[in-house]
Amino acid sequence: MLTVGLLSGGYGGDELTRAGAFRVYRDPAELDASLDELGVLT
Repeated sequence: MLTVGLLSGGYGGDELTRAGAFRVYRDPAELDASLDELGVLT
């Protein structure tokens, strides 16, 4: 299972990556626009 990080305050991108996040996104819109790279069909 891939995990992704979403920057929403509290943890920085580097911390999320070190914790195992496959990708880190700035906001929900960026995550939504990138679902195809994660193999998620919309």
